[in-house]
Amino acid sequence: MVSHLKCRPQPTLTWLINNKQIDDHTILKNDGKVIVSRISIGGAERSWLNTSIRCQATNTPLLSPHERTARVEMHLRPTSVMITNKPGQMSADSEITIICVTHGSRPAAQVTWFRENRRYTKGKHSEFTNETTTVSKLTMLPQPEDDGAMIRCRADNPVLRVALEDAFRMSVVYRPVLTMSLGSTLNPNDIKEGDDVYFECNIKANPKEHRISWYHNDIQVSQNMSSGVFISTKSLVLQRVTKRDGGLYTCRAANQMGESSSQAVYLRVQYAPVCAQPSPLLIGARLDEQLRVRCTVNADPADVTFYWQFNNSGESFQVSPARYVSTGGTSSELRYRAASERDYGALLCRATNAVGRQKRPCVFQIVPAARPSPPRNCTAKRIILHNEALLSVKCAAGYDGGLNQHFTLDILGENGRTLANTTANFMDMIVWFNVSWSAVDSLEDDEDLAVTARNSKGASDPVLLRDLVFRDAEKRAGEELCSVLDINKENQNIHKTIVDQLCSGITASTLKLK
Repeated sequence: MVSHLKCRPQPTLTWLINNKQIDDHTILKNDGKVIVSRISIGGAERSWLNTSIRCQATNTPLLSPHERTARVEMHLRPTSVMITNKPGQMSADSEITIICVTHGSRPAAQVTWFRENRRYTKGKHSEFTNETTTVSKLTMLPQPEDDGAMIRCRADNPVLRVALEDAFRMSVVYRPVLTMSLGSTLNPNDIKEGDDVYFECNIKANPKEHRISWYHNDIQVSQNMSSGVFISTKSLVLQRVTKRDGGLYTCRAANQMGESSSQAVYLRVQYAPVCAQPSPLLIGARLDEQLRVRCTVNADPADVTFYWQFNNSGESFQVSPARYVSTGGTSSELRYRAASERDYGALLCRATNAVGRQKRPCVFQIVPAARPSPPRNCTAKRIILHNEALLSVKCAAGYDGGLNQHFTLDILGENGRTLANTTANFMDMIVWFNVSWSAVDSLEDDEDLAVTARNSKGASDPVLLRDLVFRDAEKRAGEELCSVLDINKENQNIHKTIVDQLCSGITASTLKLK
């Protein structure tokens, strides 16, 4: 520190630090008019911060000394940094706040959080600072990938470029994190029926998983060595796969934190064509009737080539490609006409793709058209639907005679009439009628209720329902009467044996429909 002084008579200079005189100073200039004095002090200490340094000049005891004062300002490195609440264990996706406190830096320390060696920018940061202390709060959501990673709090003096840091290694508990893949040696676009396939399930979990399971289209897969299904710790092996094995596969694992599922992996199993429709299929045809017989197959890949063949008891030949066309990749339509009796027989349809040739052909049996067969297994009962009494009739469709058929529910008699008509449910060939009970309740003694199948060739023999309807009504009426008697028995103490004998004696001969 240097002090310049100009006065007469020549003064005496004195240096004081915190009122303590410093004798070691150097006169840099004294020309009788100006005095320049300098002090040099080594070994500066933190305690000197804000210390007062004075230079006094006096040339007469009659006057108070003249002086100038300076305050010591210092740049100080941080003396400490500490994460005050290092958690022993953290739960994934559960918010936690970590606090880091640093002391002693001047100017105030800049606090930075790091994950391993990269600055941590996630979460919420807040900071409080005074002259010598900085408090930094980090609010974060730990993730499974943070398990085992180092979190560091670093306090930097921005002027001195020195820093201190504190750190801890995170322990994060979390549900299993799974990644599933098809075996690394397999080409997912080149798996065919008969190939062996395996899946791998990569699992990260803390604590360690205690259960692993496998699923195909959300149905659990169990080990079955005879069927070629093998399950080891983290792999699933399928030997000699078929097209039924295609679909979505997942693995699941559980630990004390819960259960997780992997992403779904799609297994594509390519296979030779197979029939997509019921086979054999009966088709009734009149002589000279033009038919369009459609053959549909399932295949992967769907790029298929079709072949048609005709067989009967006397001959077999390939059908000319000019008589059939592809109608959409996996379908082919054949134009066919039975010109004579010998043209009735079996049409066989086969398809071929890159995997192979269809093993079992689709069979269409061309037969002379006929009247349909009667419906089978008919049942009838009274139901209540939307507060209305209905007769519900259900039958199974019989053979359609090779033609499209429909069904009618008729009243047979002198003034016979049709109550309802319907077609069978295509999926399960069920015939179903619901008609007003009042139409049935008004039947005359010489009238019958019947179900009949019809096609363009004519009608089947009718299936009579009168007995079924009456029997259902009698049974219901008997149950209602016995219920009333049972209530009266409770109220009027009618002897149980009498009631039982009376109810057991109710038959079709004792009750009428009306």
